[in-house]
Amino acid sequence: MAHLGRSSFLSSSWVVLAASLAFSGESRAEPAPKDSPEARPVIVELHSDDDSVSAEQVRAAIASELGVAAIGSGEPRFAAARGDVTVTYHRERRELAVTYHDAERGTFTRVVPAPLDPKDVPREAALLAGNLARNEADELLGPATLASRPGRETPPASIPQPPASPAHDAAPTRAAQPHRVNEDGPATIANPISAEVLLGYGFNDSNAGTGETLNLYGWGAGGRLGYTFPFHLYVGAGFVYHAGFKTSDLGTQPAWGRVAPFGLELGYAITLGPITLRPFVGAGVAAYDASYVSGSTFEKGSGLEEALWPGLSATYDIARHFFLGIDARYTIIFKGNDDAIVGAGHGSRNGLGSFATVGFRIPD
Repeated sequence: MAHLGRSSFLSSSWVVLAASLAFSGESRAEPAPKDSPEARPVIVELHSDDDSVSAEQVRAAIASELGVAAIGSGEPRFAAARGDVTVTYHRERRELAVTYHDAERGTFTRVVPAPLDPKDVPREAALLAGNLARNEADELLGPATLASRPGRETPPASIPQPPASPAHDAAPTRAAQPHRVNEDGPATIANPISAEVLLGYGFNDSNAGTGETLNLYGWGAGGRLGYTFPFHLYVGAGFVYHAGFKTSDLGTQPAWGRVAPFGLELGYAITLGPITLRPFVGAGVAAYDASYVSGSTFEKGSGLEEALWPGLSATYDIARHFFLGIDARYTIIFKGNDDAIVGAGHGSRNGLGSFATVGFRIPD
């Protein structure tokens, strides 16, 4: 239910943006009289993992939307500010969060999918800030997320909050996000645990283009579970079971062969918007069961052999926690002392495979 609520929350937030675009001419604030509280400036702070979006751009857009000056927290007029706006933009995860706070109304936060073009971020942040400042979003979506209001409790600890401004008595809310900016270091990943299901096909490298039917690999299915560190290092574990082959055409004894590599994987995640590329290498063992007949020679065996599988995984985020992808790898199985696996593979135990993947990022 938590995931469903969060998805509905993000979807409904688009309604606010659509309404803002349709009626921006009506809702844009006119400059307030100089002696009114509304004429005081607002403090605007930006947290972004994309240097192309600057605090100056965001402040200019919000100033135009609200009809008041937008200043930084270090400016002389800081103490006279009527409220503050915190904008958090994560290009990698396509997420935009805007928090508005003033001493009278408390703190409100909206989180929406970020625009594909970073140039549109200041404008959409300003629209959200205008809706929150004027409380227009309540009419469309119901009350915004509250961090403090008279008679209301502090929000649960699961909603992280930035440091409070000295001029205000409550901290703005920062909603949970797939990637969070850490002002003291690199971006951290809020949902770093991922699980995947793999389905695909593999073939022996010596059999490609030769018409050879003795394929130790064939159709395969498997899984993968891993963790991506804030510095993009991926550590996980995975396995693939290949159905291999079985035939009675080689002599008096049936021949068959199949392999199932499993072990640990180490990779590096390269994020490009919704796309993640991850070169990786796996190391472990391959379970095998094989037999073959060559003239009067019959070999049969099963067991475990050391294995490596370097490869590349590419995924595309289709939703906040779900993704699709492809996986390509070359599996190297070391011979050891058993000739059965080599004979069943007609002289080769190594293979190339490709897989379709479906994955889920586990909320932290």
